Amino acid sequence: RGLFDSNPVAIVARDIALGVIVVGWGLQRLHSRSWDPLRFPPGSLLVALFVINCLLQIANPFSPGLIQSIGGLKLHLAVPPLLFLAYDVFRRPAQVRSLLLFLTLATLVIGLVSLVQYIGGKDWTWAHFPGTKAVILQASHATTPGGKIAEIAGFRPPGTTSIGGGVGTYIGSVFPLSFSLIMLSGPLGFSKKVRTCLFGILMVFFIIMLINSVRSALVSAVVGVLLSGLLIGGRLRGRMLKAVLV
Repeated sequence: RGLFDSNPVAIVARDIALGVIVVGWGLQRLHSRSWDPLRFPPGSLLVALFVINCLLQIANPFSPGLIQSIGGLKLHLAVPPLLFLAYDVFRRPAQVRSLLLFLTLATLVIGLVSLVQYIGGKDWTWAHFPGTKAVILQASHATTPGGKIAEIAGFRPPGTTSIGGGVGTYIGSVFPLSFSLIMLSGPLGFSKKVRTCLFGILMVFFIIMLINSVRSALVSAVVGVLLSGLLIGGRLRGRMLKAVLV
């Protein structure tokens, strides 16, 4: 959104691509006999309850209208199908490991964009990422108790997101997954050189979270790392990647 200034064509194209992926997976499921029976990931009941709750909000008497309510569901209901898709498609730990490695490298690219913006500053970011101006202005000002608009010191780069510091929040959720790759051992483990590179990437992630000044991202990263360590160190070692993905 920062690159395309919230261009509706780019946003709709992304939504269409997501829909095509989910529908294609569903059609393959219906017409292919080589697939195993569909399995439901842990927490499926909670996801179902969340979806039902979202659907019930359409009948909320304080909603702006039926069309607006249905349109607003996209934000909440676009992600749950991907949970079932991923759990169904990625059946072997090696597949999930490859997915997490790709996710780590993709996040590094996104994070470096945020880092370059931070080094360049507000004016440079405005000039090279036109869609970020409104986001930066919103993140740089706050309303005081007296009702006045005050400027906030510091600069929280939006990166490729539509929120100031949004990349830091995203990295906070990816950090534990990348950490789990370093801790793998046995047939799934990486070589010493790859682990060193992954450790370097984690250090870059930590720096980017600091410059984005998102405390919740740091907390979630630490908690996630502790949970990953418990999973790797316990009897769930062989199923660790599946559990972390879910």
